[in-house]
Amino acid sequence: MSSPLITFLTTASRKASRLLARDYFELEQIQSSRRPTTDFVNRAQHKTQELLEKELSRYPNSRIISDGDEIKPGLDMYFIVNAIDGLQNLSRAIPFFGSVVVACEYKNGSLLPIASVVHFPALGEIVYSSKGGGSWMERHVDQTSQHAARLRISGVSKIENALIVTDKKIDHEWVRSVGCDIYCSYLIAAGKADIFLSNSISKASRLAAEMIIQEAGGSTKILPDYDAKFCASNGLL
Repeated sequence: MSSPLITFLTTASRKASRLLARDYFELEQIQSSRRPTTDFVNRAQHKTQELLEKELSRYPNSRIISDGDEIKPGLDMYFIVNAIDGLQNLSRAIPFFGSVVVACEYKNGSLLPIASVVHFPALGEIVYSSKGGGSWMERHVDQTSQHAARLRISGVSKIENALIVTDKKIDHEWVRSVGCDIYCSYLIAAGKADIFLSNSISKASRLAAEMIIQEAGGSTKILPDYDAKFCASNGLL
């Protein structure tokens, strides 16, 4: 059973992302007409950010922060947001994009992530994790929620059998470029991929990725054989 904080975050994420699914299907129509999608996608991102901030502001004694913001102690909760991870995918009506929220506490002079929620509105899936609580996925079909499934890493142990997901070009037979960092992280946690490499992951997505993958039994340690700023794996390689 999810905690009250996870329940709050998932509710906020669903409300804020409700219109993104509709925007996604509208973008499919724009794509077929060859009209530019930039303005439409920028509006969708701005709208999602506003709605997320509105919903998260309901949490008492909290603050939404961005990179470079000064952290003022004394609040119960700090939220870090990436309204749309995988913006280029959304602009081309590719369903691999998501909204990311990370909840942090401020202790001993630093922010400590304690929970994260990622909503993939075009897929009807929501992924959440908390410190010591594991990583979970729920799928929503026709406004109904299925039971949450716990995420587990793959059992692949040989590098030659590993499936790599990445945002960069790598000369490897088993590489897939997905175009969405947080979706790549979900693939690792769910055992659908074995290594994730990124050079452009945002702060919110990185914090969420670390928690989702580690709580599923994986690792986010740098892999010496790959030149990437962020690395994650099933921990068995």
